[in-house]
Amino acid sequence: MSESIPAGPAPASAPKPRLWTANFILALLVNVGSSVGFYFVQPVLTPYMEGLGIALTITGIISGMFSFVALAVRPFTGILSDRISPKLILAFTLPLEAFACILYVAFPQVAGLAVARVFHGVGYSFATTVGMVYGTSFAPRERMGEAIGYMGLGNILGTAIGPSLGLAMGATIGFRYSFLVGCGVIMAGFVCLLLTRPPKKTPEEIAAARAKRTSFRLSNMISVKLLPLAVFDGFYGLSIGLVNAFLAVHVASLGIGGAGVFFTALAVVMLAIRPFIGRFADRHRLPVIVIPCYAMTAVALLLIANVRAVWMFIPIAVLMGCGQGTAMAALQAACIRALPDEQRGVATSTYFVLLDIFQGFGPMAGARLTAAVSIGLLAANYRPMYSLTACVFIAGIFAFALYSAHRTRRGDPL
Repeated sequence: MSESIPAGPAPASAPKPRLWTANFILALLVNVGSSVGFYFVQPVLTPYMEGLGIALTITGIISGMFSFVALAVRPFTGILSDRISPKLILAFTLPLEAFACILYVAFPQVAGLAVARVFHGVGYSFATTVGMVYGTSFAPRERMGEAIGYMGLGNILGTAIGPSLGLAMGATIGFRYSFLVGCGVIMAGFVCLLLTRPPKKTPEEIAAARAKRTSFRLSNMISVKLLPLAVFDGFYGLSIGLVNAFLAVHVASLGIGGAGVFFTALAVVMLAIRPFIGRFADRHRLPVIVIPCYAMTAVALLLIANVRAVWMFIPIAVLMGCGQGTAMAALQAACIRALPDEQRGVATSTYFVLLDIFQGFGPMAGARLTAAVSIGLLAANYRPMYSLTACVFIAGIFAFALYSAHRTRRGDPL
């Protein structure tokens, strides 16, 4: 009688299941379109509102309220994507994002901008969560970590390419056109969505998924198990929110300029490391990745606070790109792998929920802090804001080390 062979990793010589199918590529382009369109708009919103004569504290509230709207709907995105066709959800939410971009231009008053942020928050929170779920549904299980890494490329391209292009366009032909082009980029992603064909499920898979469906309770929308990892990822929401919202006005107040140089260099760095991040995260424990990345991010923020010349944006972008890009991809992969396939949407929404909180809290708190320390000055002083954020990451190094040691003692190492 032959013995059964336990399941394990495929031999090194065995061919890998195919990842780069037409559907996977199109789903990746959907994520790219949504993220680039969003970050095309995000960094130009503050100077756009300043040009309209809106006070700094109000610009911080409007900029940050986006993330709190996203936070309110984020818990529903995961469970809905596990119940309803992800393609159908994206078919509604991508046009909603695009419509929000038009509202920024059509109604340039505080009330109109606030409504646009609400629509944008709802649309983008669904697009990021459901887009990840939809894209990874085309990936074989054996290459899930790699697929997650590539699907994260959309957000990386967004944070890297979108701000530099949006700011460059705003500086040359006006910020109104940045919003309109952002709308066009999102709709290009929508066209890619229409070209995809959702993976077919067998009757057995459909029945099994229905049997495992849960009620709309908060405990079934957010995974408590993943909240610590989501908090550590949320620190990057803080840095991203502050950099995107205030870097352009920070360097302008110093008489330096060159914010576009930083975002362009960041794009190059993050694209260069992207092919290696997924495999690196698969081969190393999370503390080996996150702790050095936190250190790099802290140094980058301190350099931003004390930037003196445009050339300094190159090493800043290298540090920020390597730290942010690697740690966020590793933390997201850890969250998705920690739950079963039928809860992939819940894992993704949990990952994003703390990112939303910190990204929303950042611009609001940053605007208030800057306004407080700038009383009596001729120009706003953003240096304390970035220095304090660097201290958050330094504290995060010790916090993550303690959390990792706790997990190890429990017999569940990261």
